[in-house]
Amino acid sequence: MPATSAGGLVFQPGSSGILYALSPEDGTEQFRVELQGPMVGAVAGAGDLVIGTDLHGHVYGIDAATG
Repeated sequence: MPATSAGGLVFQPGSSGILYALSPEDGTEQFRVELQGPMVGAVAGAGDLVIGTDLHGHVYGIDAATG
């Protein structure tokens, strides 16, 4: 799944239900967000939020600065 940027970080969805927040400079993990299920598509940056959906139909609006 493609990554997106928001809040100065790169967000990469994982197939195991984790959204990774990475440094754009060196790719180091800044934090991760455990979701209720695997993500089924790309995430989108919308202002200070990262928005995505999981396999179970949950829609997430995740704060890009804090997760």
